[in-house]
Amino acid sequence: GIMPRDLVMVKPQRTANHGDLVAVLLGEEATVKRINFAKDGVKLMPSNPNYAPIPVEQEDATIIGKIVGLLRDYEGMAF
Repeated sequence: GIMPRDLVMVKPQRTANHGDLVAVLLGEEATVKRINFAKDGVKLMPSNPNYAPIPVEQEDATIIGKIVGLLRDYEGMAF
């Protein structure tokens, strides 16, 4: 999963495919989740099993882009 101080690389795009890891704007808050398109609607799926999926309406969420990479600073000194 994504840890504190990780940097994610986002390919800007407004669309996503089922299962893509995406950056999404929900209101004024950005989050990174896996997108799930199902018959009962769209859900944002957290990697952490302690959190519930987030059902979203299309008008409530804006896809910022697809996550294409992650940088992790193991020693806390690079960035």
